Amino acid sequence: MKWKQQIEFDGYINLWECIPEDKHSKIANTIWKALDKEGITLTQDAELSIRVYDSLESGT
Repeated sequence: MKWKQQIEFDGYINLWECIPEDKHSKIANTIWKALDKEGITLTQDAELSIRVYDSLESGT
């Protein structure tokens, strides 16, 4: 599904579905490192999900 269709249907896009893995892996690694630095420890089964909410009403 294209990102505009996903926003129209769900009101958001899933970052991992819209950005190529070679780019979003850098984002994910930064977030995991920040969590570790803050002492937030999670299990190996933890998953990262980023949703970007928007409305296409603005004409973009």
